Amino acid sequence: FNQDTNYIDFWNISTDTSVQLIEGSDPCWTPDGKKIVYVDNNNIYSINIDGTNQKPLTTDRSYLSPCVKWKPR
Repeated sequence: FNQDTNYIDFWNISTDTSVQLIEGSDPCWTPDGKKIVYVDNNNIYSINIDGTNQKPLTTDRSYLSPCVKWKPR
């Protein structure tokens, strides 16, 4: 998370380069490593790590942090 721009960035350690993924805060990886859960406008969203398939997980604008607790099914 880049606090200067309020964007979630991906950093490539090998090349020392970054790519802005999406505007938001409090990013969390999903256990399978395929998505990121984050907060934007006090709602929680998920997005694929390639920047596709953004989905709202909440819609009442009352969340400040995802506080995700993952557990196996």
